Amino acid sequence: MPNNPSGEYAEGAEGSKRVWINVDAGWRGETKSTDSVGGQLAVWMLGRVPYEHALALQEQLVARKLSGDATDYLLVLEHDPVFTLGRGASDNDLCGADRKLGIPAFRVGRGGGVTYHGPGQLVAYPIVRLRRPSVRAYVELLLDVVVEVCARFGVRAWADREQIGVWTERGKIASVGVGIRRWVAFHGVALNVRNSLDPFQQIVVCRTPGLAVTSLALELQRAPEMSEVVPCFVEVFSVYWRKFMEARPK
Repeated sequence: MPNNPSGEYAEGAEGSKRVWINVDAGWRGETKSTDSVGGQLAVWMLGRVPYEHALALQEQLVARKLSGDATDYLLVLEHDPVFTLGRGASDNDLCGADRKLGIPAFRVGRGGGVTYHGPGQLVAYPIVRLRRPSVRAYVELLLDVVVEVCARFGVRAWADREQIGVWTERGKIASVGVGIRRWVAFHGVALNVRNSLDPFQQIVVCRTPGLAVTSLALELQRAPEMSEVVPCFVEVFSVYWRKFMEARPK
């Protein structure tokens, strides 16, 4: 059965280096800030983080924004192997994979069905203040960011705005699922870079039996380093976020 995580910190890892993160104590790690007319984006590149710790960090940042923090945040990381179930997921869609593979599963407050996260997959959690008319536009921003990142690596991909996600001819390369709490968005994007795709075969991915899944490594016939893909994603997201902030209603 899925877990319901809680906690007060997140733990990041880069190789053997582990960094404890508590937003109330201040962040120690790799940070990048971007300003726009609409505000500031703080980018935290966390390395490899257990899922429950990253979720706890999101909760802290959402609470901070609900208390008036004007800064938006982008958390960029990888997860230890984990299955997550969104609001629309059935436990049956796990197909017992959590027990068979010994991979934990968590039910969380994002949209969508069951998916897998693991090492070699880029996960991005923007914690962003939205305006009421802009939720769909925000989801489209996330889709467009991934399409642009894929294009920069020479992969032709497109966004499906009905069956939300980013696709290539081989299959789904990225998932998007967000949660909204009093118009603060959290959760976000998972882009398959060089991660194993085998766990996806053990579940009903995104409520779609038989859904094909792909990755940048499969598309390119080489495995891009995360050190290539993460800076590219951050750069593209920052540009799109700035345009979104400057265009949205004040």
